[in-house]
Amino acid sequence: MFDRANDSCEIGCLCQGDIIKISKGKCDFFDEQDEAIGYLVASNTCDLQQHNDMEWICLVPIYPYELILGDYLDDKYKLIIKKLRKDEKIDAKSELETTIANVILKDSNYVPKFTFFISPLIEFNNIASIAYLDDIRSISLESKSILLENKICSMISPWREQLGYKLGNLFNRASTYTPECKDITAWWTGIYNEAYTETLEKIVNPEVVSSR
Repeated sequence: MFDRANDSCEIGCLCQGDIIKISKGKCDFFDEQDEAIGYLVASNTCDLQQHNDMEWICLVPIYPYELILGDYLDDKYKLIIKKLRKDEKIDAKSELETTIANVILKDSNYVPKFTFFISPLIEFNNIASIAYLDDIRSISLESKSILLENKICSMISPWREQLGYKLGNLFNRASTYTPECKDITAWWTGIYNEAYTETLEKIVNPEVVSSR
């Protein structure tokens, strides 16, 4: 799931899916955070590398997996109690374990829309964690160097594409390459050269064109 050798992202560059550790005292952004243990870069890779007039880098917080699991069980334990009351043959231990297993199965298969499951990392105490994709935090582009200093690893295929797909669905923008304006111009002026030349002539020499 992870690449620590920068094979999936150019050295010195941030990419969507990069995982950032929190280092207190590095910047106010890190010091102001609550229970987050790290951040996942959510901005599109093409924007991060070309900048495209961007002023902010989008990050989403990463939390220990037991937090979301605890919240889920707080909501579901009453349902388990109701099941036990209706059927005394149900084993409480087995029912609880099945419930937990089903939650983990869905999360690790990336079923929920607003979260992204992250496999255990040494930096996160070798336990699974989870990113909240709808909790966007913004940090100034000027702080990019701090993020690079605290970058743990990059996400590799197919998890990187899975993340891009989920973020694209959330914010109605697919995580695809955005070519530079000059490249677009070179392409269409070449393919549609005749129409381009005629139109340019009409703009530059309108009087000549109208007299023909």
